[in-house]
Amino acid sequence: MTRPVDRETLQVLTERCAGRGVCRIYFDLAPSGNVHPGILRALLYARQLTVQLAQAGIRTETLIRVNDRAPVRSGVSAQRRGASSNRRWRDFVDPVSGRSWPTLFREELEATLYALGFDAHVLEASSLYSDPAFQDLAWDIIDRHRFFPQMRQTIYPVSRATGRMYVTDIIWHDGRLTALCLESRQTQIVSRDFDGGLIGYRLENALMWRHLGIDLDLHAANQSFNYSASAQISDALFGAVAAAPRLGIVLGDDGKMVSKSRCNFVPVIDTVRQGDIHALCEYLSAPPWWRDLRPWPRPR
Repeated sequence: MTRPVDRETLQVLTERCAGRGVCRIYFDLAPSGNVHPGILRALLYARQLTVQLAQAGIRTETLIRVNDRAPVRSGVSAQRRGASSNRRWRDFVDPVSGRSWPTLFREELEATLYALGFDAHVLEASSLYSDPAFQDLAWDIIDRHRFFPQMRQTIYPVSRATGRMYVTDIIWHDGRLTALCLESRQTQIVSRDFDGGLIGYRLENALMWRHLGIDLDLHAANQSFNYSASAQISDALFGAVAAAPRLGIVLGDDGKMVSKSRCNFVPVIDTVRQGDIHALCEYLSAPPWWRDLRPWPRPR
């Protein structure tokens, strides 16, 4: 039996969304590998939350962003290690199917959602970035030159080319927030802080919360630092922060967290094809959501 979501998250969302009658959940995914059980567990949490909020008369919209513009890093899945670190996932095509990696990932994600009977909206980052409303929001923030003490000063060459500007990465540069122009290909996107995360990603996350009207940012416990940084930025800029769930991690066959880069799991789509998806869902959603889970004992 599926366990209810934690009371704290449910209470926060009920109070926040009751007046509007709608709650928006946001889930950001890089298309760097297969859909794994950790992603599935987050989707199950969102589905259960949808059921419980509906009982309070609140409609839920789940928005899943497939970040096809995410930079390819060295720790990508084994079959994709040939990717260059200064390129983006949208640039790579599967040699067998002839389709891009983000397209394949999106199809796998949509097949998983269909198997769950869960209605979620899958969005691509490229379409969001090209939205004039998002561009206006991002440039408005840049023009304010706000200071964020949690950002470490990082100096990188910046090209602000004329024409359309895609503000994917925003860093603290030369005493002000600066957007990196990805389309000019004149800069190498390597803006990282002390823990290896993208500084731009955290500010971008806060912008997405604002642009899409997000009430809950869906992420596992290992992403808590990224969430906290995005929350600090969002609070400084907009005076509002998306809530966060209490979700534990799922361990792979090697005893480490399931990861698209480690390939230490059976892809969820394979479980769907084998007809074991409902058994896997029961396993992932029966314990408390905050508890870390050992590898699923797959049926023989």
